[in-house]
Amino acid sequence: MVKRMLSSRWRWRAATFIRMDVMLVASFLASTATIRGADYISAYFSHRPSTASLRLIEAAFPLWVWGAWFLTGAVVLIAGMYFRIHPVVFIGHCILFVAYATLGVALFLTLPSFIPPTGIRTSFGMLIPAALHFLYAFRMGPRPLTHEGQHVREVVVGE
Repeated sequence: MVKRMLSSRWRWRAATFIRMDVMLVASFLASTATIRGADYISAYFSHRPSTASLRLIEAAFPLWVWGAWFLTGAVVLIAGMYFRIHPVVFIGHCILFVAYATLGVALFLTLPSFIPPTGIRTSFGMLIPAALHFLYAFRMGPRPLTHEGQHVREVVVGE
């Protein structure tokens, strides 16, 4: 029985994504960045009391700057996806990777200053989207790739 369960039929395999799945995940990432950017800008202008993690973020730049950074990356990514312009999508992922990674690493490095350590959810909540945006940007590259990993060459008809 156990031997049968361990046969190749029962072994875990990575999910196979179709193009629509990949686009949906990218859309979710863009939506998350849009919400985060809008939240940071609205927190700045509404003068809500800041949480400990927001105070750390504000130490580097005002919240509206962080919000603008996230919204800029999201708008670039969404525009690139809507108009199907590969380098624009790549740039959008790069902008969002740097924004999320900067915040995530900065928040992670401040963890030892709190006893007991708090904020680990916030730092990893930033590093996971950073990793996904990096993966998208790395796999896409600035130029489109074929399924075999080769760069697409544009062919002009009539040459």
